[in-house]
Amino acid sequence: MLFRSETVGSRASEAAPHLLKMLDAPTAGTHMAALRGLALLEDEAREVLPQLENYLHSERCVDVAATANLVVRLGGDRDRAARLLRERLLGEVPGHAYAPSLLRIDPEMARGIVTLLTARLESGTGNPRDDLNNLRHFGEAATPAVELARRFLADRQGGYRTDGAMVLEAVGSAAAPALPDLIAVVREGVELSGGTDRGERTLEHWALGALRNLGPLGESAWPTLVDRWLTLEPNPAPEDTGDGLDARVLEAMAAVAPQETRVRQCLRGASLRGPQVLRPVACHGLLNGDAPAAEDLALAREIVLDKEPSPRRGFLIDRLGRHAGGSVETIDTLMVLAEGEDYPLGDRLLALESLGELGSGLSPWKDRLEALQNRPFGRFPGPSRVAVEGPIYADRYKPAVRQRLALRNWLRFALVRLGNAEESNQSQRLEQLQ
Repeated sequence: MLFRSETVGSRASEAAPHLLKMLDAPTAGTHMAALRGLALLEDEAREVLPQLENYLHSERCVDVAATANLVVRLGGDRDRAARLLRERLLGEVPGHAYAPSLLRIDPEMARGIVTLLTARLESGTGNPRDDLNNLRHFGEAATPAVELARRFLADRQGGYRTDGAMVLEAVGSAAAPALPDLIAVVREGVELSGGTDRGERTLEHWALGALRNLGPLGESAWPTLVDRWLTLEPNPAPEDTGDGLDARVLEAMAAVAPQETRVRQCLRGASLRGPQVLRPVACHGLLNGDAPAAEDLALAREIVLDKEPSPRRGFLIDRLGRHAGGSVETIDTLMVLAEGEDYPLGDRLLALESLGELGSGLSPWKDRLEALQNRPFGRFPGPSRVAVEGPIYADRYKPAVRQRLALRNWLRFALVRLGNAEESNQSQRLEQLQ
């Protein structure tokens, strides 16, 4: 794991017992910090595996899913950990936090629970809200429940339409049989011209997510989505989330039919004239595909350099970075982001991550990267939860409490990748000369 030894230090093997003692602390935050530290140690944490397993199966454990993952990674009892997750998933309300971990640890047992929950709903012996909520957290593994979810979505009197839509969103392309049902939900919004109540907007929110996840399989939905965009009233969700109905409609139409002229007109109009929070969402849709138009790339560069706060700008930076190879303008835009102390830390880190992936293509900007590495770091504006861990932890999203470490590590990542690429190119040239 990149930078692991530098971050932990040469005495990493001595850290495990100290981290283990932190699991006796009275605060959950201390426990979580200890678990992250033990995960970082990897092999050196195996010496405390017996105590960690005891902790997992005790009442002190504050995060059963994360601890079970760690125990199994370190070589602990996989079957026992899986049985605990199964027990928690079926016994707690809600139990969905355990589904992803169980899928990783024992996929067969996870599939068995999907079968059990589906059968329970089919027979009417289950609790629809809890069981559907648990099912959706199995993601694509919940595919056997698609037809059942469709029935809940179609039942206007049952009170579980939204729960059914949530399952359909979770299974991705497997929800294709439900395409007519999902289009019908959006059509309801069109016919009401945005006058639906909050509950119906929640239903439509998930139906739009399901259409988005269908991708090209949902192509026939684009005319309804365009109509919905044109009739949509102001979003009742908090304006700073960037994940309201308006954003969902833009994402869905960009996913199902980005090539359609009317879709592109909607996306470009929102990119140019939409609210600040929607401009990155719409422009992200314009960059779908392998070869976006030059004018769309220019618009994306303009939006990511706008210093007005926008919680969805990071998605656009990531997408723009994928098209940076060979584009001097795009690479320079990412460099300006990385250097700019007025930009949120998360945006700067995403820019550095994209730059690091360029390898030798970053050579003309090497001096600027080295200057940034040697420069005292200034303030860090922006949201409190950003991608600060870089390549240190598997989960990149943590509270922004190690900002300087994160920025320095991503700078090193870019420079190390560049150095490796330059060495490789030099070796190839020497081989050719010989």
